[in-house]
Amino acid sequence: MKIEKDESLFEIFAKLVGVFMLGAGYFALLLLSSLPFSLIGAWARVKMWDWFVVPYLHLPHISIWVMYGLTLLIGSFSDSPSEKQSNEKKKFFAMYVPVLARTAMNLIALLLAYFVHTYIL
Repeated sequence: MKIEKDESLFEIFAKLVGVFMLGAGYFALLLLSSLPFSLIGAWARVKMWDWFVVPYLHLPHISIWVMYGLTLLIGSFSDSPSEKQSNEKKKFFAMYVPVLARTAMNLIALLLAYFVHTYIL
């Protein structure tokens, strides 16, 4: 953003608001588009909770939203790979790769848990 000397205060303010809105728009798009994938992971964890924790530890069933909250809580203590790579400029769609990889790992873990639940236990 380049500010010219003859610009009014309103024009400068409008440019700043525009830059902020563009960044907020990208953040909102990323958040809204990754929410379904996060909920799929929470659903897979709830299924595994029902298969292994409820019958053997006698704990109650929990909802997808509670599992989603627990996932956010536990994830807040882990190291984020994006902090280590903050110097690199990434393309917008490259931010989806970790979300898709995490969803694939959750579904593979659910498949393995299904086989353990069905054929071993």
